[in-house]
This record gives sequence, C-alpha cells and structure tokens, in this order.
Amino acid sequence: GGVFQHQKCLIHRTCQRYTIRRGQGKAQSSQDGKRRAKSMGSQLRRAGEEALREDVSTTLSNWATHVKNAGIILLSCPKLMLKSFFEDVEEVLHRDDPRIHKIPLDIGRPTFEAVTAVYEIMMTANLREQFVEEDDEGQEEGQAVTAPSQQKDVVEVEEEEEEEKEPVVPLGELHTLASEGRLADLIRYLNSVDDVADQIDERAGDDFMTPLHYASESACRIDPTTSAACVTALLVQGHANPCVLDARYRTPYFLASNEKVRDAFRMARATLGEDYCAWDEGAKVGPPLTHDDLQKKKDKAAEKKRRQRARQKEKKAREKAQAEETERQQREEEERKKQKADAKRIRDGLKPKTSLATNVCDYCQKVCKGKKRSQMFQRLDYVYCSSECVQKHKRE
Repeated sequence: GGVFQHQKCLIHRTCQRYTIRRGQGKAQSSQDGKRRAKSMGSQLRRAGEEALREDVSTTLSNWATHVKNAGIILLSCPKLMLKSFFEDVEEVLHRDDPRIHKIPLDIGRPTFEAVTAVYEIMMTANLREQFVEEDDEGQEEGQAVTAPSQQKDVVEVEEEEEEEKEPVVPLGELHTLASEGRLADLIRYLNSVDDVADQIDERAGDDFMTPLHYASESACRIDPTTSAACVTALLVQGHANPCVLDARYRTPYFLASNEKVRDAFRMARATLGEDYCAWDEGAKVGPPLTHDDLQKKKDKAAEKKRRQRARQKEKKAREKAQAEETERQQREEEERKKQKADAKRIRDGLKPKTSLATNVCDYCQKVCKGKKRSQMFQRLDYVYCSSECVQKHKRE
C-alpha cells in the first residue's frame, strides 16, 4: 500500500506472507470451507493469513491520519477477505465510506512498483476529440458551425498537455556504459573525465534513472557478475548517490533483481561507511556486508549444497538397497512357489516341470505348438497334449 500526494509517495509498505499453495491459486481459507486439511503446509498458510491480517490492521492503524485526510481510497481485496478486512480496520475505515473505489485492474504481485502503476493509471485522464454524425440538416449545420471552436479547444488542451509533460532527457555516455555492462570502459570513463561528479547522479531516459539505476537493473540482460562490478565501480569510484529516486520513486537498490547485485550494494555500504548516505531510510539498502561475511555466506551455501548432495546420495543408496531387497524377496517367493508346485507334481506322480512355457503337457513335457493352455485337455489342475496322456496319468 502507499499514500500519494501531488504525484509524490509520502509513505508505503509491502507485506508478503505464505497464504497460497504454489500451483493451486487459492487461499487456504477457501480450501478449508470444503475440507480442512491437517498438513504442515496448510497450518503454515493459515498462520500466514492471520499474520497478513495483523499486518494490514497495524499498517492502517499507523496510517490513520493519512486515511482520514485522503480524498480518494483505491482498494483491491479478494471477496473472501473483504469481510474480515473491514472488521479488522473498522476503527480507521468503514465499508460504506464514499471515498472507497475498487481498483478495476489485475495488479498481480502487490509490490511498490504495482502500487505506483495503479496510482498513475487511476489518476490519469486522456481527452479525445469525438465527432457526432446527425441526420437532421439543422443539427449538421449547427455542428458545422461549432466544430471549429471545438477543434480549437482540443488543440489548446493538447498544447497545455505538451507544456506540462516533462521532456525526456537523452541518455549520456555514463548511462549507456552502465546499462550495457561495459565495465572496462566505465572504469576508464570514471578515471579520465573531470566533471564525472556532475554526471554521476544525472537522471535521463523515459523513467529519469541515474547510471546507478541502469547498472542495477541490467542484471536481467547481462551477466549478473558484470552488473555487480558496475554497481561497485559507480559507488566506490564514482561516489554515486544510492538515495536518488527515478520518475517512479524507485531507488537503485529496488531494481536489483539478482542477489549478486544486492550484495554489491551491501559491500559498498561496508566500504564507504554509514556516514556516506542514509543507507536505511533513503537508499533502502540491506545491512553492510564485508568480504569475510561474503566468504562465510559462500561457505555456508557450499556446506548446505554438500549436505544436500550427501542426503541425495544416501537416499539413492537406500532406494537401491530397498529395490535389491524387494527383488530378492520376489525371487525367494517365486522359488518357494516353484518348490511347492514341484512337490505337488511329485505327489501326483508327475515329473518336475522342465519348461517355462504355459502350453506344455504336464505328463510328457511336450510343447503343444499352435495351442493355448485353454485349448488343451484338462484334468484337475493339469493340462495334457492328448487323451492318451490323460489316461496314462489317470492309471498311474
């Protein structure tokens, strides 16, 4: 959520909780209406929903003054949570408040960038010229008379919009080098240009971003290691300001989608010191990270991966041993069945079976080619190739 005034964000907050099972697309509370699951995941999702309700209630309570002074309130809430939402915040916001308007958009993941996009869309109006065709000649003449004045008004509105629209500043050399990840050229430029201090925080492009913004968000296009090195060069060598906001009120650290780039910001914080800028309030950068901390982090990740491989190896060994044990039991069971069948044949005066085929005469051990077992002569549990074998076995 966020509070905006005159196209400026005064305060915002993002809360994320585990409430929806991956791949299912529904909250746990909606599933509990049909069948209340008792798995560990369902318990975690229920606890996440309770924590999310508490987060929302606490946030609006802290923003009570902003809510009271708000001219319009844009709200997006699932139908299942709407009742509990107003019950939790009834001291601050009422259901029948005329300032509440539903957001008619699919905002996706509720991030600060999504809140800013909703504000820009909902608070922007586009004026278009519209011509109406009439059958009445008098109305057509009246329209023909008024058309030039209407066109003049539209032109004046368009001119005013063009004047109010802030011009786009073209990208400079430093912006291009940071965006393309040309690390060697970037370092050379920082060391050779005299007025680099005036260019390091210059905003340009459609979103009015600094070179540090472009270096931070370039990890989605180029190698993250190169992006992290560019961020380090701009901060440590160029002394860039990580608190500068772009046109969408985002800091450079907010655009860092890769962990290596985020670690570069934190390591620069440890190198430059806490007095360099407002790392927490302004830049929104995580806690400082030294080389020793990074090495410990890598060692911890390597140890975790090693234990994971060891567990996978043990699991495969257990599965292999279990498969071998199952196969051994099956062989023993087949051997017991065969011994039992041979013992029965001996008691009934027959020799042990020498062939595994099903269409074999149980008396003479002859294979009846072209015949199925059901097509052979049968007596008791045995089959015979001819009536002669039946009589012989019967006499014995």
